[in-house]
Amino acid sequence: MADTSATFTINTLGPSKLVFCAGPVNTPAGALITPAVTVQVQDTLGNNLALNGVVVIMSKTGTGNLNG
Repeated sequence: MADTSATFTINTLGPSKLVFCAGPVNTPAGALITPAVTVQVQDTLGNNLALNGVVVIMSKTGTGNLNG
């Protein structure tokens, strides 16, 4: 016998952080990073959010080499 509950809605929290799915790899200067760096947008509880059109810009501050 199966029980049935009333209808309910699950609301996610808003975007909170980015998580690397495929992080940067060693690449010569001026070359494209392959495979491409990819990230997933998550809420504060670590739930993946399905968002379209999110632009992520990564940069380095200060001097020295960009090392991972």
